[in-house]
Amino acid sequence: MDASLPMMRFLFHLWLRTFESSLRVLTSSTLILSFLFSARPAASATVMTSDTDDLPALLSIKAHLDPSASLSSWYSHNSSTAFCRWPGVTCGNNQNPGRVTSLDLANLSLTGSISPDIGNLTFLRSLNLSLNSLQGQLPPELGRLSHLESLLLSRNALEGRIPGTLANCSSLWRISLGSNRLAGEVPAELGALPKLQILSLHYNDLSGRIPASLGNLSSITHIDLVGNRVTGTIPPSLGRLRSLVHISVTRNSLTGAIPASIFNMSSLSYLYLGYNQLSGTLPPDMGNALVNLEVLQAFGNTLEGPLPISLPNASRLTEIVLPYNRLSGPLPRDIGRLRYLSSLSLHDNRLEAKKAEDWEFLASLANCSNLRTLDLGYNKLEGTLPAAIANLSTQLRWLGLGGNEIRGSIPAGIGRFTNLHRLHLDQMALSGTV
Repeated sequence: MDASLPMMRFLFHLWLRTFESSLRVLTSSTLILSFLFSARPAASATVMTSDTDDLPALLSIKAHLDPSASLSSWYSHNSSTAFCRWPGVTCGNNQNPGRVTSLDLANLSLTGSISPDIGNLTFLRSLNLSLNSLQGQLPPELGRLSHLESLLLSRNALEGRIPGTLANCSSLWRISLGSNRLAGEVPAELGALPKLQILSLHYNDLSGRIPASLGNLSSITHIDLVGNRVTGTIPPSLGRLRSLVHISVTRNSLTGAIPASIFNMSSLSYLYLGYNQLSGTLPPDMGNALVNLEVLQAFGNTLEGPLPISLPNASRLTEIVLPYNRLSGPLPRDIGRLRYLSSLSLHDNRLEAKKAEDWEFLASLANCSNLRTLDLGYNKLEGTLPAAIANLSTQLRWLGLGGNEIRGSIPAGIGRFTNLHRLHLDQMALSGTV
């Protein structure tokens, strides 16, 4: 018994070491498995958080609006209504569920400012805050909205500069910031937006020059800068824009000649250049290239020279509005080939009709059945009024011939114009009875 005791102790210690080693291996394995399982994201966690990713940004937007009675249903603790069902909020469907893709808060009488956190709505495609009374600046964080396609902020009281960071919104096709108080220059960076079609910045306080980089906007159809303080010349680069339909730069301080490239744009339908300080002449062949032109407005400048003899070739013209310039010479005799013409306003120029053939334009205008306005007042038209004036469209509402050197009697046929609202025959040497 005594002899076997050492052997039993040896076996016991050997068994104990083996047990402890096995226990350590088991513990390590358990810890590894526990770590692996705990590192895997729970499927339910993704579902719970996806609907709240944009919630802080929406609540910040609401907090910057004062008062925000129109957004009274925007509550973080409203468990019965997810924010995707809040008024003005639209979320994505299968591809981006629970992410805000459209925010439309137009015409809600909102005041306050635009929260910089709006830049956290990274799936936003459409933002419409127009027709409110928002103040403050446009947050540069708008440039983080890489999916943004439409930015509508017109008719507010927004101030400051247009952030150049908008150039980061490469999907933008429409920028509408008109009727605000924005100042500074038009950012040259906007010329890098490959999909931009509409750039509307009218009635702000923008200054500086029109960036030549806008000539890189290959998709642009509308440029509207009416009612600002833009200076300098019209960039010739705009003539490269083969999709451009509408140019409006009325009521600015533009100088110099209208670039020849503008008169070669076959896509152009509307050209508004009025109340600037533009000079030079209208190219004699401009009517040959502007085959889609419908409106030509360049009143209140210092344009000189004759009306282009090719103007009747621009067969879609409906409005020719060129008063308060220095245009001279006779009117094109075949101007009546413009069958869609509704307004011909050329008063306060130096246009002439000295010979009988110079009045032939009047007989030609009888072909314009939609003519409603004919204003040739305060030019250098001489002689007697041709009887052909009675053949003008009975749709005529405005007839202005005053301030010329016309003499003689008023043709009796003028009584045909039963729709006439205004008749100006003042400051001339007319005689006879009315």
